[in-house]
This record gives sequence, C-alpha cells and structure tokens, in this order.
Amino acid sequence: MGNLSKLLLAASISFAAIPAVMAQDSNTPLRVASDVGFAPFTMRQPDGKVVGFTADMGAEIAKRLGRPSVEIVDVKFSAIFAGLFAKNFEFIITPLGITPQRTEEILFTEGYMQTGLGFMTKASATPIAKLEDLKGLKLAINRGTSTDTWLANEGADTKYGFEVQRYDGSADAIQAVASGRADVYVNDLQGVQYSAKQIPNMTYAYEILQERTYSTGFRYGDEEARNQVERALECMKLDGTLAALNVKWFGAEPAEGSAMTKVSPGYGPEGLKGWVDVADADKPACN
Repeated sequence: MGNLSKLLLAASISFAAIPAVMAQDSNTPLRVASDVGFAPFTMRQPDGKVVGFTADMGAEIAKRLGRPSVEIVDVKFSAIFAGLFAKNFEFIITPLGITPQRTEEILFTEGYMQTGLGFMTKASATPIAKLEDLKGLKLAINRGTSTDTWLANEGADTKYGFEVQRYDGSADAIQAVASGRADVYVNDLQGVQYSAKQIPNMTYAYEILQERTYSTGFRYGDEEARNQVERALECMKLDGTLAALNVKWFGAEPAEGSAMTKVSPGYGPEGLKGWVDVADADKPACN
C-alpha cells in the first residue's frame, strides 16, 4: 500500500460523521480545503479570517468562476486527501506538489509555482551548509507532504544520519523546533522562507531547489471542474494576477518562463495521469 493510500485509510474514520458536500452552483461559495497555518499560503488572523497567498488565489478563482466567495475548510494535511474523497469540499487548494505517485489518486491542475525544500532552525543553531550537516539532528516535518516523499524516495534520514519527527500540521512541526523538541523544520521552501521571517529567534537555514511545482487537487470524475479551475489559473498567469500575488506575499517577481507565468498545454500536468491534450485555441477565452 502506498503512502497516500495509508494516509487515506488512517484518516477516513475522522470524516465518517461529516456530511458530504452537495453539488455546488453559482449561488454558493467555492468550498476548498487548506491546512491553515502553512504560512504564507493560509493563515488565521485573530478575528478568525483566513488570509494568505492561496486564500487570495481562491477568492480570485471563485470570482472568475462566477461564485460569490470562497470558503476555506481547515483540514490537517494528514487528513486532507480523505476529506477530498469523502466530498467534504470541492478541491484541495493547499499547495500540493505534483508527483507521479500522487497522480495515481489525485486529479491535478497544471502547476502554478515552482518549489523545493526549505530548512528552518533557531537563529542560535549551528549553520547548515550541506545535507551532511544534519547528522545527529532531529528534523520536524509535516506528515504526508513532499518532504515525506523526499525522505522515502532518497532515504535521506539514513544517508545523512538524522532523526525524523512527523507531525499532522505545519504549526505543530514549527512549535517542535521553537520548543527545542526538534532541531530543524523542513517543508516546501516558500512557506519556510516566510515563517522564518515572522517567528522570533528563527532563521532560514538551507534549501533544496527541485523541479517540482504546486498544484490544486481534485477527485477523478471531476474533470470538468478541474478544467474550469485550471483555465482560471491560466488566465491569472496571462494577465499577471498570480505574479502580483507572488510579489504581495513573497516580495519577488516570479521567474520568467516559470510555472507561475507559463501556460502548459492541455489540462493537468503534461505527460502524467489525468492530463488531457487540448489545444489552447479550444479552451474558453479569458475575460
């Protein structure tokens, strides 16, 4: 059984009592799921409002789909796939790294942001210049994320001699480092970059750039909904909306030709399961 299948089985019981979301129409909010606390993608303010890059992106998608608003459902990442298949929301908007393994069970849009892995430590910690410097340290990660996939594929913990602590949410993993239970927090680099600037006495310590992009995730069978959301994302690339959000939340323009500016052919991640080859001329026009 694959890692994703195990997560789905482990988390399915927690969703048994939650009514499945009904078919949506133009009069209802766009209901999407995110692991709130993965800054700066989704964060909860003191008044309860959820803000961040993907919160803004979701609001813009809702607008372009003719929906009145976006409703973000807070779901721990370890349970988010089970929630998708239980139909508790329409799709996953929390950043999902596209992998061949995930495409076996998740229907992706094309990627909208290139990413990698970021490492955060206490500012007083010994600097990390290479992976070998992790020997003997305790790494806190978010269970089921691309960091978990990296560890499984590379055998990095054994290769470099560090211990792994898995948590069900980003906030819990970060707190483990802040409290001294762990030495290093590892997650997708944009979120770690932002968190390191916001949390006192913490520093962005190291990164691994990867040929990996973030996407949104749907159920197989919801291809039409996936295609509508992907087209909205493509139009946001073409008119600079996504680039403006990147400047707002990360302080930099996206690289020219990156996933945030380039429209991919067809629908879905090109060449992987779920991809549909459709000519751009046959896609709905951007408003």
